[in-house]
Amino acid sequence: SSGINAEYGGYELTQVAYDKHMTLLKKHYGLVMILNLLSNKPDTDESHLSNQFQAHHMDSVHDDVMIRNFDYHAVCKGNRTEPIQSLYKDIETFVGFSGIFCQSGRECVGVQEGVLRTNCLDCIDRTNSVQAFISAKVLVRQLEHVCAVPQIEKFRAALDKCWHTNANLVSRTYCGTGALKTASGKMSRITDATRSVKRTIQNNFLDDNRQEAIEEFLGYPEKPLPPVISKYERFLPSQFVDGLLAESRDYCSKLPIRVAVGTWNSNGGKILRDDKDALADWLLDAPKVANSTQHKTGMVCDDLLGLDGTEDAAQIANKTPAFGYVEKSANFQDDPDVIAIGLQELVDLTAGNIVSTSQRKRGMWSTHFQDILCRDSNYILLSSRQLVGVCLFVFVKAKHLQHCTDICIDAIKTGLKGKTGNKGGVAISFNLYSTSLCFVCAHLAAGQNNVIERNRHYETIREKALFDNGMEIEDHDYVFWCGDFNYRIDHANHEIRDLVKKKAWYDLQCADQLTVQKNDQKVFEGYNEGSLEFAPTYKYDLNSDYYDTSEKFRSPAWCDRVLWRCKERCRYTDYLSPGNLIFYGNSEIKTSDHRPVLGVVDIEVRKIDSAAKLELYSKVFRGLGPPNPTVCVTCRALPGKPVVDLGTLVSAVLQEMQKFGNITLVRVPEGVMHFTYQSSVAALRALQLDETTLMDHTLDIHLKSSAEDWNLLIGLEPTPVNFLITPIERLLDISSPEQEYVDEEESEMLLEEIEDSSGDEEEEEEDTVE
Repeated sequence: SSGINAEYGGYELTQVAYDKHMTLLKKHYGLVMILNLLSNKPDTDESHLSNQFQAHHMDSVHDDVMIRNFDYHAVCKGNRTEPIQSLYKDIETFVGFSGIFCQSGRECVGVQEGVLRTNCLDCIDRTNSVQAFISAKVLVRQLEHVCAVPQIEKFRAALDKCWHTNANLVSRTYCGTGALKTASGKMSRITDATRSVKRTIQNNFLDDNRQEAIEEFLGYPEKPLPPVISKYERFLPSQFVDGLLAESRDYCSKLPIRVAVGTWNSNGGKILRDDKDALADWLLDAPKVANSTQHKTGMVCDDLLGLDGTEDAAQIANKTPAFGYVEKSANFQDDPDVIAIGLQELVDLTAGNIVSTSQRKRGMWSTHFQDILCRDSNYILLSSRQLVGVCLFVFVKAKHLQHCTDICIDAIKTGLKGKTGNKGGVAISFNLYSTSLCFVCAHLAAGQNNVIERNRHYETIREKALFDNGMEIEDHDYVFWCGDFNYRIDHANHEIRDLVKKKAWYDLQCADQLTVQKNDQKVFEGYNEGSLEFAPTYKYDLNSDYYDTSEKFRSPAWCDRVLWRCKERCRYTDYLSPGNLIFYGNSEIKTSDHRPVLGVVDIEVRKIDSAAKLELYSKVFRGLGPPNPTVCVTCRALPGKPVVDLGTLVSAVLQEMQKFGNITLVRVPEGVMHFTYQSSVAALRALQLDETTLMDHTLDIHLKSSAEDWNLLIGLEPTPVNFLITPIERLLDISSPEQEYVDEEESEMLLEEIEDSSGDEEEEEEDTVE
């Protein structure tokens, strides 16, 4: 759907997703053929989506994947099934070549080596009808393999009923009504129309929390897990996830990343069509210019050094001047890996625009920015979001695109107590490799004396922003804020202007409202900002170097700012770099009453070594202890000693066993004591009593979990897919919420003894522990 919704990047971004998807399908299933059931009706969102899908296929490397377009709604009007029969003739050769799975006793006599991938909008009705028809055809071939041809009609009727029931249940879960098509394709038009109306009402008025309910049933954690845990691993038992987190340092390395964040109140969003170089000087060259030149009253001196070996002083003199803090030791030849650009007043803040804002300018600026940024490196738009005049764009280098995941956006209104978007903020969240980043662009309350209102706007955005993945702003590893925050300087107007002429930046910053509020921990607590070593960015006369000369004669102020913070280390993760600021300054673009600002920060992101992580799977499961926390004990009287009463022995053994942990159940079937611990680790520790003597009896102790069960888990090829399809309820005691992960070192020797001693024992019948 990202082909339709420009908020989630463009064609290049979804191409990466398409290639990943097809690679995964072929890896798991072999041959793949696509049935595209989307509509081709011109000038519709669905046809646009279909065209984009087909374009992705043409531009991919998967030439061996065939695609068959089938506009279901156009050719199957009135529940006609004849076109589906024609479709099957086109794909019959592929179906036959793919084969079918068939097993006779323990002998595999047939293997399926290919799949049909059905592409549709919601995979409910059209998909159901086509797949049901194909399955009925395949059923005949399956029955021929097992010589059950005379029973075809009975099997076909059973399959039709089963498919119909399943379709209704899936449809009710997803849409709130039964399916609009049966497996046979027959459906009353009245019933169909009635369900369509019900579905419309359900989807638009009654299902606001449907997605949240689905995620609740799927077992999503209440708070998002760190990005080092994949979306597949979230469904594994919590003890296993805790183990992976505890060992994350063993499979994560750190990758340096440079982030540039720019902000500009563009005063109506007029694109500089005739001066792209000015924007390039701001977004790409400002750090280089500021680092390599000296400025005097806005003019470039004659004795200037070049930007690099290819540029001389004359070329630099033609660039837009830039001022600000520069980290002299930084390498400015490295382009940023991520560039976030925040605009304010993208449109004029009129009543009409506040009520209904056109997205046209956002698209124009997006294209304009991408053209500019791709001058030196290939950048791709990851996402953009607009709220009236506030707009945020995030671009990443193309080489990082496949490592950007979980992209989410949100917008928060703060104008008129949260009712209008003339003031407010937009936010974009995503994972870069295995580190979460969040960018926020805000336009806060204006006015010299509205400090408290500005603080309130900041808190509203920070607290109310909630992304689709459940994350809030402060949950991220790195957060960057930019925008027109509108904080002013608490000095008289003439004093501010005199201090600006003297370049007394420190004296001005001491009176800067944002600096004071931040030091008092009233806003941006824990955030970093570079020193303000450039002139206040507001308010200028248009196309001039003079501050406001109008009747209002507004005081200069640093309204436009960039701040960031790195999340504090938690018990699961090691330290990330807090961020090293290498440039913070402005650029002299004069078409607005604000000057644009740019901040460049070097950070670190975690990069997972997949091979090391997969090797860790077995280690983590070993550390969790046996699948069943039950210990079995038998007692043998020492030679020449009398046999003690069983009840007395049970009491004595129980006392000893309780030293290792809480025992929840004691049973003595057929004279063998069964002690079930609350923790599997406690059961593992209890094996220390094996071959010890108690009341003149030798204790023989072993785990109820057989070596076969445990080795089934530990011996699996360590891939997430294998662990997810393994019957976890048999391999791990997920009914013990207090079971914790412990390091395996203390239990490694015991584990080896268990595996050696359990190999010769007969597998006992499993008992369910309530």
